[in-house]
Amino acid sequence: MEGTPLIKTSDITLETLSALFDEAVIDHEPTSDGEIYVTGLSFNFWVGIDADRPFVTFSTYWNFRADVSEIDTLRCLNALNLDLMMLQFFIGANPERLRGHYALPIHDGLDRRQFLHTARMFADIFRTAVQNGEHANLIEAWPPEPECQRDSTRERKLLN
Repeated sequence: MEGTPLIKTSDITLETLSALFDEAVIDHEPTSDGEIYVTGLSFNFWVGIDADRPFVTFSTYWNFRADVSEIDTLRCLNALNLDLMMLQFFIGANPERLRGHYALPIHDGLDRRQFLHTARMFADIFRTAVQNGEHANLIEAWPPEPECQRDSTRERKLLN
């Protein structure tokens, strides 16, 4: 795979995407749902392939506070969709969750660099949404950073 920036659409599989994460030294693992769960960037998320369209999909969520009204939730979604690029923010079947989604078109193939850049941007943008002070009273608080991140023996916490 190394050296060829464009991967043909027919060659794009979860194994191919996992190899790209491996090469970039980004922690991830396959899920039983046929996706990849990425844990090595600024926010955890799932990557999947929608072969029918074709797209590589990125998705994640974070919880709203339990006491948030429906109208405040909708106002928050509108503000995030207006203020932040790329992601689509929405609520699904579980109205307590702020969800983020992005679909990367792969009709003509997948540029390796674009895929990794998109993954990094997706994580950063969603984390920005969650940590945005404007919505802090609506969204569950971000966990405090560990006192000492240099201690690699600490167990990692899954964020979602």
